[in-house]
Amino acid sequence: MEEDFESFYRRTGGMVRQYLRPRMENGQELEDIVQETYRIALERWDMLQSHPNPCGWLLLTAKHMWRDVRRYENFRGGQWSEENIYYEDPAYEMVVMEDLLHSLYGGEDERLARGYFLDGFTVAELAEDMRISPGNVRTRLCRMRKKLRKEVK
Repeated sequence: MEEDFESFYRRTGGMVRQYLRPRMENGQELEDIVQETYRIALERWDMLQSHPNPCGWLLLTAKHMWRDVRRYENFRGGQWSEENIYYEDPAYEMVVMEDLLHSLYGGEDERLARGYFLDGFTVAELAEDMRISPGNVRTRLCRMRKKLRKEVK
């Protein structure tokens, strides 16, 4: 069953607000950006329903809108400065990494990749949890790294 826009908004609205809150002092401006992000999402709802990572798309859209507001404020003040505009964001990078791992690996490989790359488990911990040998875990991780390198290039 496909999700309708209202339930999508209810499910993801808090995530977008949480993503923007540390960057913004003005609560009304934050809400304006959230609403504009969802207006764009509604316009592109047909595309977004089949998008492989709709939450990542929302965060990226909100991030771009926030940057545009900051750039306009800096320009309007007579200073063109990109100071305090964060280009590297751990929350967004985590969403992108999760999406990449999901698209590259399936089943146990995805579980292994998430455990090692995102959750920080050791080879020994993963081997014990998955009931395979540590050598098997190292071999699979080596293959995953090669596949990941090839995909990222």
